[in-house]
Amino acid sequence: MGDNPVNETLKVIHRRHSVRQFQDRPVDDALIKVILDAANRAPSAHNQQSWKFIVIKGEKKQQLSQLVSDRSLEFPKPSSSILRMAARSIAHAPVVIAVVNTGTLINHGTELFKIEKDQARDFFRTMEIQSSAAAAENLLIATTSLGLGSVWLGILFLIKDEILSFFGESKGEFMAVIPVGYPLKEGEGPKKKSLEYVVKYLPMVMAAFMAVSGCDYMKKADEKYEGRSETVNVQALDAVGYNGTAIRKNVDKVLNQNDERNKQIEGVIGK
Repeated sequence: MGDNPVNETLKVIHRRHSVRQFQDRPVDDALIKVILDAANRAPSAHNQQSWKFIVIKGEKKQQLSQLVSDRSLEFPKPSSSILRMAARSIAHAPVVIAVVNTGTLINHGTELFKIEKDQARDFFRTMEIQSSAAAAENLLIATTSLGLGSVWLGILFLIKDEILSFFGESKGEFMAVIPVGYPLKEGEGPKKKSLEYVVKYLPMVMAAFMAVSGCDYMKKADEKYEGRSETVNVQALDAVGYNGTAIRKNVDKVLNQNDERNKQIEGVIGK
């Protein structure tokens, strides 16, 4: 997607970035409930919703900050520095929301899938992590949509057993601690990598043609693959924020660099 998102949902996703400093301003309980509801609507493996959301405020939140700060002294740099930074974010945010796995899917997963016990734990543990991660992302996006800021303190995984014990929860494989509040100052997140560095299309032959428009190859490819090539033309790319013309030129350049490859491509889709 280009720099001009085409709807409100995508605009919120583009605006979302980590916020570590917050105003001394409370977040209304009604807004917290909206955020929690958004998190709870995330997809989960077999709809088990094997997560729990813990809301921390006031003195309890300050105790959590102190715990993280104290434990930071036991780690070398840069872990110690990042833990201290996390402690400050917890202290300054008006509210902290934790996402904790319940272990429900791990404990009862073998009833859903008849697989060997040795395989079961890793299989269902991964499913719980995926589910809770989706809930955490929903939470982050929801905070941004409401004019709030948040940050996922991943560094706390280093001391997850102490954190979970502090919450009064059983030891688990995954948890997220997310300070939430009104940003102290406006800002933007770091620049993201261009899609060309993080996307791989399979098969590569069809991927090249998906980016090119206005040639008979596309029609032939569609006929060859019964319309499943999901063709995209320059105008469509432009409409969703890509530079369709530039993409076509780049693809044409790559194709023209290797005559042999062009012959192979023509052989795949027919003349």
